[in-house]
Amino acid sequence: MYKEFASLYDNLSEKKNYKDEVSFCRAYFTKPPKTILDVGCGTGSHLNEFSNLHGVSSVGVDPCEEMISLARKKGIPNCTLHTGKVYDIAEDNFDLAVSFFNVINHIEDYGTLKKTFSSIYSKLTDNAYFLFDCWNGAAFFMDPPQVKTTVTPHGTYRYEPTVDYLNSNIMMDVSLNDEVGKVITSKLSHTLWTPFSLKSLLLDVGFQSVDIYKHFTLERAVGTEHKLSFVCKK
Repeated sequence: MYKEFASLYDNLSEKKNYKDEVSFCRAYFTKPPKTILDVGCGTGSHLNEFSNLHGVSSVGVDPCEEMISLARKKGIPNCTLHTGKVYDIAEDNFDLAVSFFNVINHIEDYGTLKKTFSSIYSKLTDNAYFLFDCWNGAAFFMDPPQVKTTVTPHGTYRYEPTVDYLNSNIMMDVSLNDEVGKVITSKLSHTLWTPFSLKSLLLDVGFQSVDIYKHFTLERAVGTEHKLSFVCKK
């Protein structure tokens, strides 16, 4: 499903403010981190923004070969890219790990989620941070997403969600009717993890603190927000 989505990814996220999201990470450091791990890096846009920090080296990993191919074409300085999962790579001793754009929601089972969190924890230096954003399963149960249409210079995107409450899942049908009339479609499956289950698991694998904020702000979440940011300290 992600092979088809890769061709849409950068156009779909062209209004995303990567600079502000990197600035959110900077708020937790008195000086910029020097080694950064991006889990589920997609086409490398966050890594490209992180490369503007002085002296940074980074590693990005994503299971989608097409995403990594697009990331490589960006020529991100001092950046190593891998196709695979975070527990497949050898690099460690990172000052910061990130996993943005709802990557955590693309992990569909508890065992893989725990293995992912454990691997990230093991690859961080002491007192380092792991930051990620995700959909708030609790809020989506109360207020499910609706069909959405977005018009961009590249065409019209349509999102049609189907919620499976018993399995805490949303299947998102994404279609693009581009400027020449070609229709590209993709299906994306998202698991609706609750904040409580995520925090409990993060503490269980060893993180000493887990704070939950409104999406990319320093304002504490109250639990009804559809999108959340997690700040986890080793």
